[in-house]
Amino acid sequence: VISLAKYNIKTMLEIGFNNGYSAAMFLTTLPLEKFYSLDIGIHPFVEEVQQEFKSRYGDAFVPLIEDSMNIRNTPLNDLEFDLVFIDGGHSYEVAHNDMMFAMDKARYILLDDTAGGSPGVSKLVAFLRGSDKLEVIETYKMGSGAILYKCLK
Repeated sequence: VISLAKYNIKTMLEIGFNNGYSAAMFLTTLPLEKFYSLDIGIHPFVEEVQQEFKSRYGDAFVPLIEDSMNIRNTPLNDLEFDLVFIDGGHSYEVAHNDMMFAMDKARYILLDDTAGGSPGVSKLVAFLRGSDKLEVIETYKMGSGAILYKCLK
């Protein structure tokens, strides 16, 4: 995350909040003005944790409970982001949907779980190879892996 600071990230969307660990990491290490957090909300604790973040970070934290498959029907569709962090559903269909949205709306995309443990995400990474709309900027091999893409518009 610290290496992301050089990309001047001010607005960010996280797809997949869950317990908030990633959100806490981004909010404490990047000089974010707005952090939008989208989660499907299937776990009962998600809304409570999002409200704790809202209390702590105020207007800089904007939570939304919604299935990312419906993301284009939310207020997020009217926004653009410096960075979209994709860590939601790991099926190919969901990850592909999230990536296509992010490619339309972001300067950079950080795709999580790219080390091979999620077959749907691995299939997406293979699909994206050679894309003329994305450039791989960094590859992170620690943990479940991640790839930072720059959107070429």
